[in-house]
Amino acid sequence: MNIAKDNVVAKIQGMDPVWVTAAIPESIAWLVKDASQFTLTVPARPDKTLTIRKWTLLPGVDAATRTLQLRLEVDNADEALKPGMNAWLQLNTASEPMLLIPSQALIDTGNEQRVITVDADGRFVPKRVAVFPGIARRHRVTLWSGGR
Repeated sequence: MNIAKDNVVAKIQGMDPVWVTAAIPESIAWLVKDASQFTLTVPARPDKTLTIRKWTLLPGVDAATRTLQLRLEVDNADEALKPGMNAWLQLNTASEPMLLIPSQALIDTGNEQRVITVDADGRFVPKRVAVFPGIARRHRVTLWSGGR
């Protein structure tokens, strides 16, 4: 094959927009919905929030890390993002009332989970609860419903 000086052999795609890939733990992947909104910042420019044009949750789970890949198309006109940079990605979700309790307070029967509550007469009463999947911090679990 002969290449003349007028032939295009390769074309540089540019830096605007860029694709950012994020690893989403499968335990919280259910929070990512079609209408989900994200906020992206980089340590080099923590004061700047980058605009995400669109995003796609790629099929398949990484067997080693148990994560799904999220690909985001990000505006980068000022080239704030460079290849190989780290970024902070925040999933903006609607708040729901939840209760954080010590994990030792949760009784798991195998079929359901319960906590012991105190009724108006001061009696201890077991109460069925739903644990919020994927959110646990330092020996605490988050109750989605039933804890009050």
